[in-house]
Amino acid sequence: MQAGLSNQPDIALGNVVGSNICNVLLILGLSALIMPLAVAQQLIRLDVPIMIGVMVLVRAFEPTKVFDYLATQMVVMAKGQGKRLMLGIVAITTPICAVLPNATTVMLLASLIPTIAAEIGEFLPEVLPLFYAMMLGATLGGNGTLVGASSNIVAAGIAEEHGKRISFAKFLKYGIPTMGLQLLVSAGYILLRF
Repeated sequence: MQAGLSNQPDIALGNVVGSNICNVLLILGLSALIMPLAVAQQLIRLDVPIMIGVMVLVRAFEPTKVFDYLATQMVVMAKGQGKRLMLGIVAITTPICAVLPNATTVMLLASLIPTIAAEIGEFLPEVLPLFYAMMLGATLGGNGTLVGASSNIVAAGIAEEHGKRISFAKFLKYGIPTMGLQLLVSAGYILLRF
C-alpha cells in the first residue's frame, strides 16, 4: 500500500507479483506435498492468461492517464465524501472480482488510489480506508462465483474427485448470498470504523 501511495507502481507491482509467486509456490506447494491437488483446466486456460493480460494492459494504459480520469470521476460521483468513496470502491471492486481473479483486479484498481488521494487532498493514514475498501471488495467479491477465486476452482476440483460435482449455477446459489451478507457486514464495519 505504501508503494502505491508513494506513486511507485513498479514496487507495488513487484509486491503483488511476489505475493502471488509466494502463494503459488510456497503455500500451494506445501499443500501439494501433503496431498496432490486437482487443478481445473479453467484455471490454466482462462485465469492465468487473463491475469497476465490485465497486467500488460495496466502497464500499457498507464501513460494515457485513463486511470487518473477514472479516479477523478469516482471522486466527483462521491462528491468528495470519504464514506461514499469507500462504499463506491467496494461496489466497483466486488462485481469485477466475481468474474476476474482478485489479484488482477487489485492491480488494476490500486493505481486509482493515489490519484483519488490527491483529488480529495488526503494522504496516509487518511487514505488507508480506501485501500481497505478495495481489499474487502476484492476478497469478498471472489467468494460470489466459482471463477472469482482460484481457491473456489481448486475446491470444486477436489469435490469432483470425490464424486460431488459443483456446477457454476450451484455455486452461485450459495456464493452470491454469502458474498452479499459478507459485504453488508464489511460495509457496516467500514462505515463505523472510518
